[in-house]
Amino acid sequence: RGGGRRGGHHQGRKRQREEPDPDGSKALLSRVFHLADREKGQEGPPVDVEVEELATMMLRDPSKTEKIIESIVDCAVEISTKTPVYALLAGLLNSEDQGFGGSIVDAAYHDLLIALQKGNKQRLRMQLRFCAALVVTNTIAPSSFLSLLTDIVKVAVAAARGSTDSRIWQPWADHLVYCTLACLPWAGAELAEGAAEAMDAFLEAVTEYMDARPVTHTSALMPFYGGAPDHSDRCLRSDSGGASFLGHLWSAIQELKANNWTLTSVVKVHEACESRLAQGTPHTLPSVQLPEAPPCVEPEMDATTAASTVAMQYRPRGGIRLLPDGVDGSADGRLIIDRIVVEEFILDTLHWFDGDRRETVLRLGNLPVPFKYEAVLIETLFSQLLCLPMPPRKPVGYLTIIVDCMKTVETFSKPLSGCVRELFARMDALDPELQTRLAEWLAYHLSCFEFQWPWPRWEHVLEKPPTHPQRRFCAAVLSRLLRLSYHDRVVQSVPPSFAPLLPPNPVPQPLDAPLMDQR
Repeated sequence: RGGGRRGGHHQGRKRQREEPDPDGSKALLSRVFHLADREKGQEGPPVDVEVEELATMMLRDPSKTEKIIESIVDCAVEISTKTPVYALLAGLLNSEDQGFGGSIVDAAYHDLLIALQKGNKQRLRMQLRFCAALVVTNTIAPSSFLSLLTDIVKVAVAAARGSTDSRIWQPWADHLVYCTLACLPWAGAELAEGAAEAMDAFLEAVTEYMDARPVTHTSALMPFYGGAPDHSDRCLRSDSGGASFLGHLWSAIQELKANNWTLTSVVKVHEACESRLAQGTPHTLPSVQLPEAPPCVEPEMDATTAASTVAMQYRPRGGIRLLPDGVDGSADGRLIIDRIVVEEFILDTLHWFDGDRRETVLRLGNLPVPFKYEAVLIETLFSQLLCLPMPPRKPVGYLTIIVDCMKTVETFSKPLSGCVRELFARMDALDPELQTRLAEWLAYHLSCFEFQWPWPRWEHVLEKPPTHPQRRFCAAVLSRLLRLSYHDRVVQSVPPSFAPLLPPNPVPQPLDAPLMDQR
């Protein structure tokens, strides 16, 4: 669901007969999927006009209501950059037909509960974001939604107060609170205005949890040796998770609140339709019995097994900051939360469109944010590739996406070069496993771009001992290039001074040659 391709791909195979669509269901669902899709420089009708036309079409044929509801909910979750667009569609439907709007809310809420009970962390986070966007379009009552958020946080507080082994409960509880905070950029102003007391109660519950949770930093998850949360070098403060990100997000939310919940990374597509949305009646969410422990933990598990299971199921969302302040646009006065929202868009796209490289790159290059984000994009991709103990998905996926972004996303090469420069400068502190991943990426990247690279900038490593990390890294890149090409081609592509780092030419030996000669 939500992972279709644009256009037909018929090269190298016979043209397939298109399946009949007698009732127009497929055409309607396709229009839902591509609603408000815009590539850079592409003109089209205003988003609100396009959404209004689709809402009118949907109201004409009640026989397709069930499919429409399912497609709206799925698209709102799986195409996260357009969650406000689908919330606007639901709001317009609710303003015309309260039963239709109520059915959308019921479907979203039912999906949210299943995600809570089964531990589907991605879907839980996205359904909370969709519900927050439905508050903005007057489809869900603010107080009702805040009551749900507060109940979720109280479950985390109870786990923190009543459990002794934080390894078992904290990754899960941190994720619950993360999901509740991560949806506020989409509806913070409306929640604070529509239910001020409930908003205060929710934030107080979050404060209680933040005070109760232990703040630990696992050195094994830090990509750089000698790194620490208070290190003067921001790169060495990076980690692949631990307890750091939730505190960072909480600080960003407090800054957002101090700025009257105003940010630039979430576009308000509903403003042109506010008068129509006001005609609808918001729905309330029913109370629910929330799980009191991580769903992935079985009663028969011992503490060590349970802790390992929870740690792998609820891997924290860390990251690596490589570029200096200002390169990502933070010097322009944007809030911390603006960067976090862009990171969320990138991670969501990587997750939901995994397996469809073309659609992934297309959407990564057209994020709906009104500022340049290429630096954040490459830092986020490297953060995923260099994640410990392992990347969220196969490394080759990130390798191909970076290559395709290099070809299609404007001004991508400069921040990419900056990230490589910062990583190379700290090669002596980079984890050996990550050195290997980085060497594999660079070799693959060079093989896709005619082996072009400013090798003279790295000639200083030739004066270092053979065991020096930077020299070993260059040798690892050249060794992996030989697997992607052949010896003479690589020799011609690098300066002669790098010849000592190349493996010997694998020249075949006669079968009757002496054994020592064959070696």
